[in-house]
Amino acid sequence: MVGRIRNLSKNPIFNGLFIVTSGSILTTFLSYYYNFQTQSLFPGFAEFGDYVFIITLLTISQIIPASVSGTLNLIVTELKVKNEYAKLTLLYIKMLVLFSLVGFVLGFFVFSISNLISDIFQVKNVYYIQLLGLLIFLSTASIPHSSFLYGLLKFKSSSFLGVFGSILKIVLLVYFYNLGFGFVSILYSFIIAITVNFILGNLLLVTHFDKNYKLNDVSLYTKKLIMFSLPLFFILTGTSILNQLDIIFLKTRLTTELSGMYGYLNNFGKIFYFGSFLFIGAMAPQITESYNKKENYFKIFWFYFKIVFSIVSLGLITLVFFAKEFLDMFIYFSAYIGLRQSSLLNFYSILEYIPLYSVFISVYVFVNFLVIFLIAVSAFRIYVAFISAVLLQGLLIFVFANDIYTAIYCNLLVSSLLLAYLIYEIYKKYTSFNNSSNL
Repeated sequence: MVGRIRNLSKNPIFNGLFIVTSGSILTTFLSYYYNFQTQSLFPGFAEFGDYVFIITLLTISQIIPASVSGTLNLIVTELKVKNEYAKLTLLYIKMLVLFSLVGFVLGFFVFSISNLISDIFQVKNVYYIQLLGLLIFLSTASIPHSSFLYGLLKFKSSSFLGVFGSILKIVLLVYFYNLGFGFVSILYSFIIAITVNFILGNLLLVTHFDKNYKLNDVSLYTKKLIMFSLPLFFILTGTSILNQLDIIFLKTRLTTELSGMYGYLNNFGKIFYFGSFLFIGAMAPQITESYNKKENYFKIFWFYFKIVFSIVSLGLITLVFFAKEFLDMFIYFSAYIGLRQSSLLNFYSILEYIPLYSVFISVYVFVNFLVIFLIAVSAFRIYVAFISAVLLQGLLIFVFANDIYTAIYCNLLVSSLLLAYLIYEIYKKYTSFNNSSNL
């Protein structure tokens, strides 16, 4: 038994899984706590609807930077395998400048049309949107250090930043709220926490840089970054919009109370979604490294697939057949982590939607899981399917989504079709791998 534990501790897959999982569990719990603390402090459906809408806009604004970031992860891992740290250093400097400029442009654009956004989407105060512009700039500028730590397989550093940033957000939220800042306490906590994490992240990366970076040329990797980022943009747009577009549309078509209810439902669904991904944070860089070394990367894939399948199955059974019991337990537990139990009773208003929404989230989890794998092995041509999925979802929601149930059905249909296609792509990849291994 002791010998088996020692062998596991020496296994790089297990080590990466353990470190990332430990950090993810704590970070995810703290994120849940933050979201539910927000609901506790601002229990009204309208205010929480504004919060969910702002976070949704932030997520959508990060699609373009994230598409470059996804490719950047692969390139960083590739350079690490080749031991090209001088080129890594030069590439980081260029990416830091690029992402800062992109973040400034995106943030300034949102700031300049803040009044228009506030009017169209029924946001209570235009100042919230103006602060969102600043938040977009800081979030975008923070992508390079996050991508490089992840691509370098520095899981301890990534986990530390995730946990520390989550704790800091909670502390700042409560601090500003108690000072009487009201709703903007949420945005202030995000802005300061991201700024601090940006500074810490760059300090953690310094030890991996090479002072001779000026003697290197990274034009080949810059071209590769541009070439692969476009299809990745469509892929990430699809995965993001599948779980975001409904929020935007329903914010304009439903009452503020109903759109706030949908915000509660979306927030509840994140428990299931992020809970399913707790154990696979280390998968992508490990598969990329194995793929670049011409090893059996499907061994890693099946290892993580079994974990995700087990978690999703258990979660789906619980939320479809025991939704009320789960909600009772959740409300009861909330009292022990310092939340206002009475304000969370609003969750009972979404009870009837939870089973169906859980089915959609289950499909969405598998879509994202397969996408992570395919991106890790540079299978970017799946972007065509995501363009089609986005167009179909937009059409269905625009024509049919006039209530919560219809929006869920539209999401479920599009996600299911996309999942079927991705399974087919995985099958082709697996068949091709087996054929090449037998030669």
